[in-house]
Amino acid sequence: MSSQMKCLMSAVAGAVMALSAGAANALTVSGTFDSIYPYTGGASVTFELLSSGGITTVISGTGPTFGGLYSPAPVAPSAVLSLPSFQSIYSFTSLAAGIYTFELFGPAGTGFTFDIIPSYGTSVALVPEPESLALAIAGLGVLGMLGRRRLSGASSQA
Repeated sequence: MSSQMKCLMSAVAGAVMALSAGAANALTVSGTFDSIYPYTGGASVTFELLSSGGITTVISGTGPTFGGLYSPAPVAPSAVLSLPSFQSIYSFTSLAAGIYTFELFGPAGTGFTFDIIPSYGTSVALVPEPESLALAIAGLGVLGMLGRRRLSGASSQA
């Protein structure tokens, strides 16, 4: 096997591992609240609960923050705590494995940090946005074309 082919195979393997590395103990997402109403902003985070269990979510921002869990119907939290330091903490227990969307709200244009902390034995992975997945697939296609061009160029010189 040529060194170009080995390089291409290792690049593809690395990309696949990077795409599947979303399953972790705790996940953190940072962003900015998009304006949805005057003075009010919103954002959403979609994640997959890989196994049944519970999660705790923490929204931190530069202003008052709050949110809710949907799957696609609303899921009631088992506990809610709002801290004066612009943090909202939600606990959810007895969630079934599946894809969930957490809607976040805060002052429009301000930054936020959203943490998902799974209970012991529960696994969580972020669901990639369609744009990121399309970009990753396009990158793999470009790598494939470059590898094919190098292989056909090497065979014509021989």
